Amino acid sequence: MAITIRDVAREARFRWPRCPVRCPRPDLVRPATRDRVLTAAAQLGYQPNRAARGLITGRTGNLGIVVPDLNNPFFTACSRVSRLVRAKTTTRCS
Repeated sequence: MAITIRDVAREARFRWPRCPVRCPRPDLVRPATRDRVLTAAAQLGYQPNRAARGLITGRTGNLGIVVPDLNNPFFTACSRVSRLVRAKTTTRCS
């Protein structure tokens, strides 16, 4: 079973709805508390669930491409470029 944010909060002795791992503004959390939660997350091997994050925020970061013919070199190149751009612009919430 995957480690959840609730497991991290329990390990760090912190209330999960305010857990700094999911906080978009880390400057609002005391450094000692943040360190305690991040240490617990590292020890448990916590990895944020991107699908769950997409459901909460309404933004998945996915890009859909509709092309008439993938055998056409132009569209194949467009697809390759989009993958390269995506690889360089991935974001992490920490």
